[in-house]
Formats: sequence, structure tokens, C-alpha cells
Amino acid sequence: MAPDHAYDLLQALSGSHFSPQALTEFFAHLATYPIGSFVCLNTGAFGIVVDVPSKLPCRPLLQLVTDETGLPLSEHVTLDLTENLTAKIIRLLTPKEISALPLCQA
Repeated sequence: MAPDHAYDLLQALSGSHFSPQALTEFFAHLATYPIGSFVCLNTGAFGIVVDVPSKLPCRPLLQLVTDETGLPLSEHVTLDLTENLTAKIIRLLTPKEISALPLCQA
């Protein structure tokens, strides 16, 4: 299960299966996408999580490393998912996928 789906499920069960206060405390100490995580977006682009807002942990700030076609970016591009609501993380990358990214090629 994707981290954001797990987050949404726990939120939906708040009050009926879990204490709202306990979940608030739990989420305050847990990043859905920890800093340094490599992620794939619904656009096809890949990025690295560089900051996680405490209020919206499922919508981190990303440093994009490729464009939508998988080509490396020639300049630094950040994407704030709290502002760009059409972009969404669809999954975390595996170590094998990370090593295959153009920036990781030797």
C-alpha cells in the first residue's frame, strides 16, 4: 500500500478505530515520504523529497531530477506539492530504479 493511501485510510478510521489524538501524535512523528526519498510522479517525472510540511506530509517539496520523459534536468527545479495540486506522488522508487536514474549513471 502506498504511504499516502495508508495515511488516508488511517485518517478515515480516526474516531471509529483509532483515537484522533493518538493519530495526530503518530503523524507528527512520521513522514509519509521521508526526506531523501526518491519518488515517481503521475506526470512521469522523478524527484527527491527535500522537505516535508508538518500540516500536509503527503504533499512534500521535491527537487525534480528528471522531466516527464525521464531525461535529466539541466537546471534545479523544485516542485511544491502543496501548491501544485495536479501533481501527485504515485510511488516510491526501488533501489534498483534509483541506480538506473540518469544522474546515478557512472
